[in-house]
Amino acid sequence: MLVTVTDTSGVTTNATVVVSVVDTEDPTFVNTPYNVELGQDGFASAVPFNNDTCGVATIFSSLTTADCQDIADSPHTVNVYVEDLYGNTKTGNVMVTVVDLLPANVTTQNVSVTLDGMGSGSVSSDDFVVSASDNCGVDGSSVDRATFDCNDLFVAQQVVVTVTDVNGNNASSISYVHVSDTMSPDVVAMPSVTVTLDGAGQGFLGV
Repeated sequence: MLVTVTDTSGVTTNATVVVSVVDTEDPTFVNTPYNVELGQDGFASAVPFNNDTCGVATIFSSLTTADCQDIADSPHTVNVYVEDLYGNTKTGNVMVTVVDLLPANVTTQNVSVTLDGMGSGSVSSDDFVVSASDNCGVDGSSVDRATFDCNDLFVAQQVVVTVTDVNGNNASSISYVHVSDTMSPDVVAMPSVTVTLDGAGQGFLGV
């Protein structure tokens, strides 16, 4: 670097000065507890956010990619080592909690129910669910109504179908039940009936 000095008489002197620029700042990373939310594929990066004035060269984390198996053991104590481009380093621990907040993907269908001889019919959640998938797995399904009777004829009945994943997230879908009655009525008839005519030659037969 060239440095020029001028006195009050206007006389100048030049000198060359060597300037060394150094980076002595350690890199940083998030060291406060934080959550890692799993994505649709069931994975997520667990490496904490990191930064440096001149750039990070290397970061090592004892937990790099979190998955569904890491939820039960949360929170995790994650060991972190960060080195910047000029050899400055920082190490430490951070508590990381892995969570799954995504509900299942569910497709449902409408269902038809035929009443039995007692005037009743029933359904289960399996009748409605066409497909159900989840990033960590489906635990089960349920319906808010499972039984129907003669009062439900002629009008489609709404049913809420709920699918729950292994981490307690719920996904709901509305379907409809069409109730029908195909049972013929039972008739007991007398084998024979005697009708007596009146004075006008008429007789009446009751059912």
